[in-house]
Amino acid sequence: DVGANIGCVTTQLSRLVGPSGRVFGFEPVPHLFQRLKANIALNAFDRVASLHQMALSRETGQTIIKVAQKDCDNQGMASLRNTDHPHLTSALQIQTITLDQFVKERHLDRIDLIKMDVQGAEPWVIEGGLETLRRLHPHLLLEVSPYDLRSFGKTSADLLKLLETLGYACYELKDCGRVGNRVHAGAIGSDFAADDLYCQPASTTACRQ
Repeated sequence: DVGANIGCVTTQLSRLVGPSGRVFGFEPVPHLFQRLKANIALNAFDRVASLHQMALSRETGQTIIKVAQKDCDNQGMASLRNTDHPHLTSALQIQTITLDQFVKERHLDRIDLIKMDVQGAEPWVIEGGLETLRRLHPHLLLEVSPYDLRSFGKTSADLLKLLETLGYACYELKDCGRVGNRVHAGAIGSDFAADDLYCQPASTTACRQ
């Protein structure tokens, strides 16, 4: 769960995988990470969810993230690049790690699903995990926000092209998780947006469109 926030998705994934599964949650913003930890403990998923106060990115090290004040209604806006948003008024130094390094350090040989909601940093997460994506072929679930992608010098088409280069077929998810039509990089505009884009690795059976 990349961009776990307070753990709404992390807790649900932990429930779904059960005691024999494992969920890794990444949230770099300190006060959100504390709420994430509290929610995992409240739901007794401590032995399932492994939580990490850091951001997945294209490099391992430290960087600056802009965040909203703690009393802001929307706590999901934190960004590594968007310095112009009027609600992102605080700057914090955070730890970053690449997906490839994280997987190598923990000797992971299987990843079923990666959910990303990282305010336009999706290309950086992917670039830092190219070896993992090519080797383990996890399914991906991510947000496509053209506004946030622009802060990283990318468009929605750039993101989908990167995914297609790695062998992924991308589909919009509809209500109740239904798989919609396939989305192609060459057929969308730079302003294409999707709250939930499901990316299926080439190693699995094709979706019904």
